[in-house]
Amino acid sequence: MLQFCAAVCSFSLAAMETGDEEDTKFHGKNKRPSVKAKINEKAVQCLVDSGASISVVAEDALRSIWSHWNMFRLPMPKSLRVTGITGHRIQVVDYVLVEMEILGRTIRRPMLVVSGLDHTQVVLGWDTITEEGLVVDGAKESVYFKDKKESATWSVAELRMARRQQIAPRSIQRVEVVTVNQTMVLPVGAVGICEAIPGQELGLWDCLTEVNGKHEVTIALANPSDATYNLEAGDCVGTMRNMEHFGEEARPLDEECIASIFGQIGVD
Repeated sequence: MLQFCAAVCSFSLAAMETGDEEDTKFHGKNKRPSVKAKINEKAVQCLVDSGASISVVAEDALRSIWSHWNMFRLPMPKSLRVTGITGHRIQVVDYVLVEMEILGRTIRRPMLVVSGLDHTQVVLGWDTITEEGLVVDGAKESVYFKDKKESATWSVAELRMARRQQIAPRSIQRVEVVTVNQTMVLPVGAVGICEAIPGQELGLWDCLTEVNGKHEVTIALANPSDATYNLEAGDCVGTMRNMEHFGEEARPLDEECIASIFGQIGVD
């Protein structure tokens, strides 16, 4: 699984035909499925490959359909090695959040941007297959989505710095973080409780928050020490807990809620 750490990813790419108007086609001796999709209203061809541990997009294809400044970048893993099935090295040039229309549905996926991907424009790997509920039916030579409850797909996500930021001594500062659950960036609208990592130097003001349109949440980091912390993009500063997964329920902080915690104020 791709995390913000070292990873080895294998790909088994097959040549792909284009030009057919159907959404799904199976090609080659091993019947590898390809699916038509759209990124930024431009048509792309995707290879659905369960042998690829993560999803990737070709650098040339992405640059031609999506303006450089319109891409939403994710923090690059600090150490990453991607290889093909034959062991040859594949160059990683970027890590972005890609929104695509596929099989009548819009999905947002974190993808590595790689150079030298000649046989297809996009590879939808095992991460996309499992997290989005893609079903590859070899008998019927079709690919489709299996409906599943989105909220059940994550329990606890990591809060990763979206960009570099300095945290001054004895201060509380607002920072933007990306919510990442293993290989998945949490969808827009996901709700959870942000909290600090036990034993970590920086504190975090616990709060209930919602993932915004940039797939970020805003949190307050507290530095009670006299030290200055220089955080880099991708650094983990906390976690976000899915209340629904744990059977929790948020309650408004009204008089009834306060009374249930502290009792009736002013009453002996």
